[in-house]
Amino acid sequence: MSRSCRPTHRGYITQRSWNPAPFGHPDIDGLKTGHTHAAGYCMDTTAVRNGRRLIAVVMDAPN
Repeated sequence: MSRSCRPTHRGYITQRSWNPAPFGHPDIDGLKTGHTHAAGYCMDTTAVRNGRRLIAVVMDAPN
């Protein structure tokens, strides 16, 4: 699954998502996953709904 993001000054950014579940919702426009020893498995997600920016952060998830 690929998602075209917002335009930049050089065109559109398209990035492949290896986890299609979060991008199954039409309001989601950003996603970052990662892992560090201190923070564990993490995921940050952004969305716009009814003109409001929503930000969700999950840290130290088991997987």
